[in-house]
Parts: sequence; C-alpha cells; structure tokens
Amino acid sequence: MNTRPFSFFSKKLSRPVCFLIGILALGLALRVTGLQKKVGWSDEGFTVAHAAKSVRTICFAPLPENGDIFKNIHPPFEYLLVHFLLPYGEDPGLLRFPSVVFGVLGLFMTYLAAARFSNRRTALLTAFLLAISPFHITFS
Repeated sequence: MNTRPFSFFSKKLSRPVCFLIGILALGLALRVTGLQKKVGWSDEGFTVAHAAKSVRTICFAPLPENGDIFKNIHPPFEYLLVHFLLPYGEDPGLLRFPSVVFGVLGLFMTYLAAARFSNRRTALLTAFLLAISPFHITFS
C-alpha cells in the first residue's frame, strides 16, 4: 500500500519531458504576452458579432458569402467557444484565449507527430521552432 498520497509528483521526470514542459511554457508565455494590446482584426469583430447570437443561429444559420463585407473563415466551434466566453466580458485577451490554448496544444501535437516519425531530439527541436515562430505566435 502506498502511504504517500502524491507519489506521482515525487517521481523524477525524464530530461525530454522537462524540455517539453519548458517548451510548452515558453510557447504559452510568448502567446500570452501582450495579448490584450494587439490590434483587433476585422474577423475578430465579426466573430464577436456572430458569437453573440443564439447557439441555434450559430450552428444552423447561413453565414455571409463572398459578396458580403466579411467572409466566413471560422468553423462554428470557434463561434461557440466565444459565445460561452461573452458573458464574462468582451475583453480582447479573454476572447483570444481559446486561440492561445489551441496554439499551445498545437505545439504538443507537433511534438507527438515528430516523435512518432523521428526521434525525441528532433521532436523537441521541431516543437521549439514552432514555439518561437513569429507566424504561429501571431495567429495563436
């Protein structure tokens, strides 16, 4: 019988796991820094306007086509996420946070994919390069 209730946390983590945690923390820090100060894009305004509608409208109503001012580029799942965040306010940082979460998840999934097709060292390098990629930081 194990008498230590938190024995999982007392185990020593391997070096690759520590590096991966560090890369994910770096990726999170780079994506969260200045999140509220970034200039809003037109699609963010459209997202908030569409997400303010009912869940039924978000899921089933047709969206503007090419002839309209805004072109729909987001799947309904993003509108639903923002819809459920709107009661907490329209703070840009809060509304952009799902993109940050999925961006960091993308780092982890990139590591897993690279580790599957290569070795851990290459997977860590791949995840690190994506974590510091300005393009990936901007869009997540």
